[in-house]
Amino acid sequence: MSIRLLIVIASFSLMLFGCSSKPDAEVKYQARFDFSTIESYGFFARSDNFYEIQSLGHVTRNGVEMAIESALDGQGLTLNPTETADIVVTYFWVKEAAGLELLREKAQQGKGRGQRQGNGERRGKGERQSSSGMFKPSGLESPQQALKRYNRAVNYCSYCLIHSESGEKSDGLSYENGSLIVDIVKPNSRRSIWRAIQHLGIDPKDTSLEANDKIIAAVNNMLGQLSFSR
Repeated sequence: MSIRLLIVIASFSLMLFGCSSKPDAEVKYQARFDFSTIESYGFFARSDNFYEIQSLGHVTRNGVEMAIESALDGQGLTLNPTETADIVVTYFWVKEAAGLELLREKAQQGKGRGQRQGNGERRGKGERQSSSGMFKPSGLESPQQALKRYNRAVNYCSYCLIHSESGEKSDGLSYENGSLIVDIVKPNSRRSIWRAIQHLGIDPKDTSLEANDKIIAAVNNMLGQLSFSR
């Protein structure tokens, strides 16, 4: 076998490995926003009624938010209170009802990763925190309804944002079950100006640590696209 053929085979294998080990993230962003001005970020407080949109366990939220912190800290951004942050980061798990139980409190709650400071207590199913109904718990809704409610909460306008690959506003994102959405939101208007989505590839047989590793990899990949915007 010639050396040239070996090089071609090796290169093709690396391409296949890269595609399978690091799924693509889809991104849409607001063209007129100057992402280079971002110096700090924050999260809505756990006591904020925003969190009633999707009921996730503390372990899951901690895992996602710590992955976001690590990715953005690595880009030189500073974690600030919501009131003083340049942007607020939100997230939503596109899932079927039973798909998220892998990272519930059964995953050795508190071991190595304690609850984030300032967490509010989760309300029980059926409780409301807003008379408008916008923050009705997702436990009473289908996944599609929950996603629509989340989109309204972050004032998501797909046609207002440009697809990073095609450059077209008309191109939407693929919302596949098992995907994680990350939004960059303007604090005052609570309007999404940047959205990324990526399928996590979590298997029901995965351990909680394996699932968490996939979350970290996906968040790093998605927020890595933000560095290009900046």
